[in-house]
Amino acid sequence: MLTSWGRALDPARILPEYPRPQFRRREYLMLNGFWEAAVTKTAVIPQEFPHKILVPFSPESELARFSHTLLPDEYLYYRRSVAIPDAWRGRVLLHFGAVDQQADVFLNGEHAASHAGGYLPFCCEIKDAAPGKEITIVVRVRDMTDRSFHSRGKQTLRPGGIWYTPQSGIWQSVWMEPVPEEFIEKLVITPDLDEECVRITVKSQTAAPCAIRFGGRTYTGNTNEEITIGARDLELWTPDTPILHDFSVQMGRDRVESYFAMRKFSTMRDERGVTGYKLLGGDFFDKANALTEQMTIWTHVEGKKNELPFDQPRRHTPGKQVWREFSTIVPQEKGAETPGVVRWQAMLEDACAIDKKRMVRFSVASVQYGDKDFFVTDVFSDSISFSMGLLSKAGRRWNDSIRREIELTDKLADEMKYFGMNVDKSEGGNGIALGNWMKEQFYYRIDMDFRRFLESIDPNDGYEKQIERLNGWREMETKIAYALANEVIAQSSDAALFGRTVSEKDKNGADVIRHYSVAEAYSLLSYRVRKIFE
Repeated sequence: MLTSWGRALDPARILPEYPRPQFRRREYLMLNGFWEAAVTKTAVIPQEFPHKILVPFSPESELARFSHTLLPDEYLYYRRSVAIPDAWRGRVLLHFGAVDQQADVFLNGEHAASHAGGYLPFCCEIKDAAPGKEITIVVRVRDMTDRSFHSRGKQTLRPGGIWYTPQSGIWQSVWMEPVPEEFIEKLVITPDLDEECVRITVKSQTAAPCAIRFGGRTYTGNTNEEITIGARDLELWTPDTPILHDFSVQMGRDRVESYFAMRKFSTMRDERGVTGYKLLGGDFFDKANALTEQMTIWTHVEGKKNELPFDQPRRHTPGKQVWREFSTIVPQEKGAETPGVVRWQAMLEDACAIDKKRMVRFSVASVQYGDKDFFVTDVFSDSISFSMGLLSKAGRRWNDSIRREIELTDKLADEMKYFGMNVDKSEGGNGIALGNWMKEQFYYRIDMDFRRFLESIDPNDGYEKQIERLNGWREMETKIAYALANEVIAQSSDAALFGRTVSEKDKNGADVIRHYSVAEAYSLLSYRVRKIFE
């Protein structure tokens, strides 16, 4: 269904502005608009591109003028030819704001870049980019949606409830820009309210002098080294007055424009750990809506020798989603002083602000850590709903049962990994890739059913009803496990049915002879699943 804004879109001017407001160059060529397109079931670039697709809209959306849901066994190809502007000199970079989920870029038939993950930008250099030269860009896209371990949010091939219709392909702007031989790759900007300054690092593959122009003054330094700018009298950023401060950076012939905000996020702590959050000295979360706010889960870490204990954001495991998050937010051995949602509930219970009998919805946040210069990014899980009584002392019996079920399901996930490894070895592989995929896929597929299980729990249920709900959940997760195993078997080769004999090392390092086949792998899985739930 198109809105009035959708109908008014001009395909020749789709998002023409420079896509990176905090890292802007003045010269660029926007490549949004109509591209040629084709859908095949092979990784070989097709000769014919019979369709057109409007970039940067997902092929599943009406705005793309394409209307096709990309399936896991399909490849979507984009093609567009463009001439390098006559005025451009030096190197040329080709940028993609985001492509979901796996992308390969070909320039004039030569492979130029690969990228996996549907959320982050990437770029590649157009080699031998002479002025006026025509470049044919081909982008090959594959999106496994919920059939792989890649993060995909709420997308699923079976949408319904809170689960969304899948999206794929190019869904952020595509553009080219000229850069000199030595250019700025990235800016790392760190406002420091306590020290009344801003620390800026100009990242480049070249060590070279650079200059930052801000507030009528020039601050000089070198690339890859921190440059400090005084910020004593700068106006602070708040939600009501979101003031941004512009500056520019020059390195040789390359120039970029950017901005920063003077703001600070921090935690409130006492002797028990993290108890709340602050933004510029004010409450980051509204206490009145504490139970519906997204909150970071904190892990209590006992300090090493001569160190005090502390709390740190918990590392996020995309494949497990709710599992670890729920087991973290229920009361632990130390009681209801656990930082996060449990503490908020205790405070609101004391204030008689909540009813223990009603259902509550939690949006639980985790933290994803990058490597080296990557920024820490908050990654929010899907919301989960359950009876508020589960987090109270009265729900202790159910808390213990849920923790136990999570432990058993983790064991079942490990068995799915082991099954995948055995099947892969029966086909001549080393087992690692398929084993990891099976475990991740199992967690994805049980996610919605686990949420429904939580929603069905009433802490006031008697023992018999509790056993009935637990058995129902175990039956469901076992059914999902066997269905996934049968899918893998159906896709196995004839060789895997007969299997193969290999020489391996056992856990003690001794040589052993083992035979792997699909039948043996399935039989072993069945035996171990029964042992888990005995």
